[in-house]
Amino acid sequence: MPDTLTATSSAERPLSVVPDSACAHCGLPVGAFPVVGEDQAAFCCVGCSVVYGALRTAGLDARFYALREVDGSERTPARLPTASTLDLDDPTFRDQHTRPLGDGLRCTDLFVDGVHCAACVWLIERMPHVVDGVADARLDLGRGRLHLTFDSDAQLGPMQTWLAQFGYSVSAQRATGGGATQAERALLIKMGVSWALAGNVMLLAFAFYSGLDRATDAGWMASAARWLSLGLAIPAVVYGASGFFRRAWASVRLAWRTRDPLRLHIDTPIALGIAAGFGHSAWTTAMGGTAVWFDSITVLIAALLTARWLQL
Repeated sequence: MPDTLTATSSAERPLSVVPDSACAHCGLPVGAFPVVGEDQAAFCCVGCSVVYGALRTAGLDARFYALREVDGSERTPARLPTASTLDLDDPTFRDQHTRPLGDGLRCTDLFVDGVHCAACVWLIERMPHVVDGVADARLDLGRGRLHLTFDSDAQLGPMQTWLAQFGYSVSAQRATGGGATQAERALLIKMGVSWALAGNVMLLAFAFYSGLDRATDAGWMASAARWLSLGLAIPAVVYGASGFFRRAWASVRLAWRTRDPLRLHIDTPIALGIAAGFGHSAWTTAMGGTAVWFDSITVLIAALLTARWLQL
């Protein structure tokens, strides 16, 4: 590491480091007790400081941070991987999880934990240029799966160590299973629940499209249908759209702190649209009005989740 990094107390903190200062690695506030390097770079945690130092040592810091700025993904502090019990050079691992390609090459598929954005993809795919014996590395960001091609007589331990210094850990648990990752399963469940709620809200909306209105003799039915639509829309917004609101809020905070509107995430207008449509419809229902869009809001949420799932 080029820097000696130490945790400082509020009394020892350099005058230029305040709790709202941005972490040199992840960009989040450093807090009251930042980790400060010899070059006065401040970090929110030891994980960020170690990864920052590793990137500088490897000469990959400029390109990595430039790509992450363009990507605009939600920022999270770096965490150092725990000690791994997986030995990539163990003969059993080679027999069960690698396969020959010919021409003195073998390949394997590994699950990489800790990838978040395009910068992570670029960094990991630089491995053939810096780790001896690695011929090719291709990372599937959505699934976190690394397809690695290497020389048959090469050791994979250095590859594992190289990834660990940037906060990535590897696992063979899903290397040959072909099943969905935990994130994919969670998204699939959220998508299914959202479509179920949207379908029921649409069935109620058909009654309004067919002429059901408060002014008719069945006005109580129209009122009940709107309140029931509101009840079904609440879990769709709170549960189904939670990811949109979380990412939007994180990007708004980052944009406000850096005074840079380009930091806003694409989920920001999505979250605003969902909140505005739901808020207006809920207010209209409470006030006895007729113009509600619960069907449009719930279908929009389900459709967006489906698009995200298909992207994965």
